[in-house]
Amino acid sequence: MKVEFKGTVDDRSVALAGTVGPIAMFNDRGTPYPVRLNGEVADRKTAVAFDLKRDDKGTVLDGLDLVHGASDLKGTVDIRDTPKTTWILNVTSTTLDLNELTAERKGAASAKAVPAGAAGSKLVFSDAPVSFDALRGRDATGDVVIDHLVLPGGRKVERVRTHFSIADAKLDAPRVQAAGYGGTIAGSVAIDARTKAPAITVKLEGRDLDLSAVLAAAGVNREVKGGKTTVVVDLAMRGSSPHEWASTASGTVGSCPLSVAVSSLRCAPPTPTIDTSVPALMNASDTFCACS
Repeated sequence: MKVEFKGTVDDRSVALAGTVGPIAMFNDRGTPYPVRLNGEVADRKTAVAFDLKRDDKGTVLDGLDLVHGASDLKGTVDIRDTPKTTWILNVTSTTLDLNELTAERKGAASAKAVPAGAAGSKLVFSDAPVSFDALRGRDATGDVVIDHLVLPGGRKVERVRTHFSIADAKLDAPRVQAAGYGGTIAGSVAIDARTKAPAITVKLEGRDLDLSAVLAAAGVNREVKGGKTTVVVDLAMRGSSPHEWASTASGTVGSCPLSVAVSSLRCAPPTPTIDTSVPALMNASDTFCACS
């Protein structure tokens, strides 16, 4: 049966058309109900296909295949109705662009972050807001595998693996693994989005990282000769934009460069509330560092 929908969902424009199964099949418990739609959501090309299955405890979106702009998602979404509605996800993605998925709703300022150093911007970290609405109003748990993850601001990490849970607008991801900045990253992330300025806690350890890439991510662009480094991060932040996170961050950041030389490096001092071994590299000329 052909269907078409035009309107708004959560203040985002939706224009989709395609085919679904016969109406008589919709309420048949255990019978897959096919949904195949194409069009635009929030002004981005979108295609979605899945088989909807219903039972006494909820609904399953089986064989989910979603493409939204540059992002894609495949897997299964199981929505359990009792005792409290909970989404159980087991999904994979070739590319997931958080700039697209966290964009502000229609009528609000765009949340697509401006890359550091872009024309007209003097901020190292973008002050464009990031939406946390996905954490509010629903509980969830699941496993996610992402080949290429695009972070707010445009930086990328690869081979992301995580298990997560969301309850009462709080996200807990106790096991996060990824490859990025020339090395590997592992740790945990927690977000409390119950307030307008969400609280974020990040505990990560990066091994064999490319120091030049790490410095560039902090807004420092200088030539670095050689050097792999281990970076340990334990930070607490608040806010709804990368700029707010950086300005409110407190905790520790430690690094151990393995034989690296940095030429003529000049940068503003780090945030005073952060203890870090990086300042030696950020306020020196022709600096050489080595770990014993």
